[in-house]
Amino acid sequence: MGGMIWGISSALHEATEIDRRRARYVNDNLADYLVPVNADVEQVDVILVSEEDSWVNPADVKGLGELGNVGTAAVANAVYHATGQRIRALPVRIEKLLV
Repeated sequence: MGGMIWGISSALHEATEIDRRRARYVNDNLADYLVPVNADVEQVDVILVSEEDSWVNPADVKGLGELGNVGTAAVANAVYHATGQRIRALPVRIEKLLV
């Protein structure tokens, strides 16, 4: 679930804001940098698909890693299907859609 929330956060919120006049970061600490957490997201359904793999690697293990970060692509694709505009730079913001 955490990876999915991370993906949604990456798609919609996380950005390094720079004051171009002063050449300084505006949100250079965790108090100013917007990072949603699990409590900020209404409901997410997590499913696990069973899979049999007779030989994965020499250690015979698989890692999930960042595979849960599908929220980023899902949000970007939803915006594309709703507006017809493909956003390639994250986060997705209304200013990018009005161009």
